[in-house]
Amino acid sequence: NKVGMKRCNTCLSGLGNSIKYLDISDDGKWLLATCKDYILVINTSQPGTDDKTGFEGRGIPLKNRPRPYILRLKMKDIQKFQIRNVNFTAAKFDAGDNGGFEENWIVSSTGPYIIKWNFKKLKKAGIVNDYSIRKAKSNGGWKVI
Repeated sequence: NKVGMKRCNTCLSGLGNSIKYLDISDDGKWLLATCKDYILVINTSQPGTDDKTGFEGRGIPLKNRPRPYILRLKMKDIQKFQIRNVNFTAAKFDAGDNGGFEENWIVSSTGPYIIKWNFKKLKKAGIVNDYSIRKAKSNGGWKVI
């Protein structure tokens, strides 16, 4: 991606849990931080600048640091699918449409379940609970639930 090997200049506050994996969108404007039972989605854009991110310049000033969006499974889904222990694998942005330049989904898994969150709705309206769950078949295919 365009960010390459640049180092972030901004320390973003978390929620106290350790971060297992990180991923960044192709344009460098969004960061995924996967924790055991939730995923943080952080907008790295600097307010009041033209497409400048926390990876550029002196970072994002403290007063302008974004609040993360928190992606987690609803309790009713945990019960419905009998998930005993939520332990997300590395959350990733999908390749997107238009030749892989605009991501539409955030994908992770826990146990045999694949979870796909609607990233377009999150970016547009802050909706964090629009997701689908699929169970992997034993033959490598997918079963939509």
